[in-house]
Amino acid sequence: MLKGSFARKLITLILLITIFGISGVGARVVASETIVIRAFIPERTTVSYSEAGEVFFSSNVPSALVDVSYMSDATLLSVIAR
Repeated sequence: MLKGSFARKLITLILLITIFGISGVGARVVASETIVIRAFIPERTTVSYSEAGEVFFSSNVPSALVDVSYMSDATLLSVIAR
C-alpha cells in the first residue's frame, strides 16, 4: 500500500509540474514603455580655408551665418553664431 500511495503522489507531482511548466512557457506578457531621452548637444561652428582662399564653413547652429567680403587688398570674413 505504501508503494501505491508514493506512486500516486509522484505521478500527481509530475502532472502538476508538466501542466504548470507548459502554461508558463506559453504565457506571454505584453507591455509597452515610453522612454524619454533628453540630451544637450553643444554648439559647434568651424571655419577653415584652403590654400586657394576658399572658405569652408560647418555648424550645427541653425542661425549661424558666414559672410565673405573682398576688399581691394584684404578679405573680410564675418561669422555670426548665436
